[in-house]
Amino acid sequence: YLGFSGRVFPLLGFLVGLVTIVWTYLVAVSKSPPDVKPFPWTDITHTAIQFPEYIIFRIGLMVAAPLFCLSFQVLKYLCFYLGLSRDEMLLNPGAPEKSLNSFGVISIASCIFLCISTATISDGGDMNWTLHTIGATGFFIFAILLVIRASKIYRKLWSAKKHFCVEWSYQIKKYSNFILASILGLQLGDALKLFDIGSFVEWYATFYLLAFFFTLYWDLKGMEIILFRS
Repeated sequence: YLGFSGRVFPLLGFLVGLVTIVWTYLVAVSKSPPDVKPFPWTDITHTAIQFPEYIIFRIGLMVAAPLFCLSFQVLKYLCFYLGLSRDEMLLNPGAPEKSLNSFGVISIASCIFLCISTATISDGGDMNWTLHTIGATGFFIFAILLVIRASKIYRKLWSAKKHFCVEWSYQIKKYSNFILASILGLQLGDALKLFDIGSFVEWYATFYLLAFFFTLYWDLKGMEIILFRS
């Protein structure tokens, strides 16, 4: 047959996303004078609204977004294969399909919102900040929902002794709710002026999502994408 490993999607998506964000930031702060304040006193968007940063950012994230989506689509089918036993089908027909299909829909929605947010980035005065904010907020909301849903599915499979991923990868998913709670706690504390951490929460959430995404490289080691079978 002709095909390739499903691991290529999270690997490329992680590398493209990480390089894009870091490269854009380094270009922005290395100018004289710099376009932005140093981390964490600038948000990710403002590192990408000058030339040539916005070109790097738009190209990179418009590539990373579909790779992000495709990775979770492959994971959906892996979880479907592992979790849908004959007994489950007889006792509760349709339930596993609905749960995992919603998982797939959430990944598509997050991809669309990320593309909307990225497409509005501009170095001119024509940037649509309203549309960008809707896209960025929508992406983070759906990405967090995706992480929560994925973590729940991982815990169910792990409790059923279906250990398809390495232990450390599972631990990252298992404790994702605590990490998300810490993100919300920091955001709330900053909003209430209990402390000033700049845009650290945005960077923290972004890099956690990238790390979560990268773990799929190990989780999908047995998945093959078949393009043609002779």
